[in-house]
Amino acid sequence: MAASKTATRNVIAILAMLLLSVAGGLLTERALSSVRQAEYPRGYDEFIVPAAYENRIPEWAAFAAVKMRSDFEAAKRSPEGLVGLFQLSEEQYYILSDPSDALDPGLLYDPEVNIRLGCRWISSLYERYGSWEAVWAAMYAGDEAVDGWMVPSKDGSGKVLGQIPDEDTAKYTEKMIKITEKYKKIYTESLSIPDDGTDASVTE
Repeated sequence: MAASKTATRNVIAILAMLLLSVAGGLLTERALSSVRQAEYPRGYDEFIVPAAYENRIPEWAAFAAVKMRSDFEAAKRSPEGLVGLFQLSEEQYYILSDPSDALDPGLLYDPEVNIRLGCRWISSLYERYGSWEAVWAAMYAGDEAVDGWMVPSKDGSGKVLGQIPDEDTAKYTEKMIKITEKYKKIYTESLSIPDDGTDASVTE
């Protein structure tokens, strides 16, 4: 009888330990998730989500670009005169704006305007190159530089980005790739536009 009670107590103790282990694991995972989201946040969702959809780019690409370029600081201005969340120049403002827009470069400080134009910029670069690596390189070095780095693809179907000769651009591109992977991993389930894991823009 005593042996039976002892066995029962042992079983209960083991079950309790298992439950605590599972609960601890869940709490740890939630804590890690919170840390990751704090390091790679989502900000200005009300502007980024519709702008990404309108320009047919993945949301993770827009969030990653803003994280890299301004760390979500809408009032940021670089020594080179790049402004706002996407760090756009006045020249880019005029190129990317619609003719019907109120043409005032000061609007680059407006998060909604900056995000709309930034997503339009990413979309145009992806349409031009068809490669996220080339898009990120062009955002740093300019499309003229990247045009010179494109080489014929092995299958002869077009051109692909070759070796990036500029060290700063190569480092920037590599970091952008890592950041986009973080955003895809952390937020894919909550993004309104699913990521299909391919190197392509969001298309029907």
